[in-house]
Amino acid sequence: MEQWLRKILPQIGYYLAGFVDGEGSFNLSLRRGEDYRYGWQLGLSFNVSQRDQTNLLLLKKHLGCGGLKTRMDGVHSFVVENSNSLRERVGVSGVGDGPARKNILRAAIVGTGR
Repeated sequence: MEQWLRKILPQIGYYLAGFVDGEGSFNLSLRRGEDYRYGWQLGLSFNVSQRDQTNLLLLKKHLGCGGLKTRMDGVHSFVVENSNSLRERVGVSGVGDGPARKNILRAAIVGTGR
């Protein structure tokens, strides 16, 4: 088990896991661009949004990554976009420039009819 993970008290870890299970989401975006290697940029992110930022600050503190954003309507979001953080802290496998990413990109392009 990773050293950073051992520092999280079990009751905090279980609470945050349940909170993220109910409120968290993964987002996959596809942006077109001439300067991108395949003509498209694929972006993966993890986020949790709430009006009260208490739990979001706990996530940031205990995961040791990500950032907080606040919308104009007062809703706060904890967001992780860094591929290393997604893989090592959030636990997303297949993130990076390996075969999984390329297969997702091909599927996304085929899905758009391009």
